[in-house]
Amino acid sequence: MTDLVDEVQLRTAEEAKTVAAFKTDIENLYQYRDELFKPNSKPIESAKNRYKLIRTRLDQILSNYNEIEEQIRDPCQRALFSYWKGRAFNLFPEYDKRATDYLSKAALLQPSNVLTLNELGESYAKNGEFEMAANCFKNANSKEKNRFVLRNLSIVTRQLASKVTDRTERNRMIEESIQYAKQAVELDVKDGASWYTLANSYVCFYFMVENHPKNLKQAFSAYNLALKDPASENDGDLYYSRGVALQYHEDYAEALASYERSLELDSENEDARNNQDQLLSYLRTITDLIACKGRIKPKKFKTLVSVLNETPTLNNNTVPLSFLRSGENENVTYRGTVVASLGVQDVKLMFILADMEEHCVLVTVYYIDISTSVSLGDIIEIPKPVYRLMNIEWRKEKFSIPSIRVDSPKNLKINGKDWPMNTYAPPAISLKVKF
Repeated sequence: MTDLVDEVQLRTAEEAKTVAAFKTDIENLYQYRDELFKPNSKPIESAKNRYKLIRTRLDQILSNYNEIEEQIRDPCQRALFSYWKGRAFNLFPEYDKRATDYLSKAALLQPSNVLTLNELGESYAKNGEFEMAANCFKNANSKEKNRFVLRNLSIVTRQLASKVTDRTERNRMIEESIQYAKQAVELDVKDGASWYTLANSYVCFYFMVENHPKNLKQAFSAYNLALKDPASENDGDLYYSRGVALQYHEDYAEALASYERSLELDSENEDARNNQDQLLSYLRTITDLIACKGRIKPKKFKTLVSVLNETPTLNNNTVPLSFLRSGENENVTYRGTVVASLGVQDVKLMFILADMEEHCVLVTVYYIDISTSVSLGDIIEIPKPVYRLMNIEWRKEKFSIPSIRVDSPKNLKINGKDWPMNTYAPPAISLKVKF
C-alpha cells in the first residue's frame, strides 16, 4: 500500500513539473507576443504576419506536449494544463473554439478558479456570446473581487445593454456597467485599464442615458487618469476611443491629435485612420460651404435670405449670428434659412444656415434619426442657441468655423412648426472592445 501511495505521489510530482514547464512556455509565448507588438517600434511584419509567427511558435510548443497531455491523471494538474492550453488558444484576437473547449474542461475540474472563469468569459465574449461571458464573469466575481473580472463585467454589461429595447432596463444596465468599472478602479487606483473602462462607460451613459455635459467631462477625466499609467499610455485603442468621444464633443483639434497618437502606436488601426481622414474632409467641406455661402448661385442665395426676412416669426427675440456670444445664449432665438445640407451622419444632422445679415453658420443637431433631412430654403428657429467659433489648426491647415450645437431637436422649429419628434433617436457610439 505504501508503495502505491509513493508511486501516486511521484507521478503527481512529475505531472506538476510538466504542467509548470507548460505554464512557463505559454507565459513566454505571451511575452513574445507583447514584444512583437511593442509600441513605438517599427514592425517589419504586418499584424497578420506577426500572428503567423506566434502561431508557429505555439504549434512548436504544443507538439512537445501532445502525448504527455493524455497521461496527466491528477485532477488538479489536468485542470491547470487545460487552463493554460485554453489560454494559449485565447491569445489571438479572433475567436478559437479550442480555447472555449479547454477552458470549459478546466472550469469543470476547478469550478471556483477565478482565473479560469475570467478567461472562459473572455473566450465567449470574442465569439459575441455576451450572455455566456457575463455568467462566467459574475460567477468569478461572486468568489473574489478582481479588477480584471470587474473590467470585463463592465464591458459585457454595456454590450448587452446596447441590445435591450426597454429604455428603463437599458439605463439600469449602463449604470451597472459604471459601478463595475468604479469597483475595478477602487481595487487599484493606478490601473489605467480600469480607468479606460470607466471612461468608456461614462461615454455610453452620455449617449444612451443622459446627454448632460457632466457625463462627458467625467469620461475625459477618466481617460486622462488612464493615460497616467505607463502600461496604458501606449494603448492605441485608448487614444482611438478618446478621439471618438472628443469628436462627438466637437473638440476637433484634440480628436485629430488623439487619432494621430493612436496611429503612431498602431499604424494598422484603420478605424483611427478613417476617422481622422473623414474628420479632416468634413472640416474642409464645412469651411468651403461657409466661405462660399452654401456654394449656391448668388442670386439664389439672395432670394433665400429675402424670403427669410419676409416670413414672419412668432418670436420677438430673434437675433442674427453677429449678436450671439460664446456659450448658451439665453432668452434669444437664432433664425436662419438652409443654404446647404450635409445630411445625417452617426445620428447627427448637419447643415448650413444663413441669417438676415447673410452670415453663415454650421448647425449640428444630435439625436436625429437617419431618415431625417432638411431642404434648401427651410427656415429653422433655434431657441437658446449654443454658439462657438471653432478655431482649429492641424499641421499646415487652419479652420475657423462658426458653429451652433443642438443636443436635441425637441425645441427646434422648422418652417414655423415643431420639429417632428418621430425623427428623434438615441445615438449609438462605436468604441473599441477588446478581450
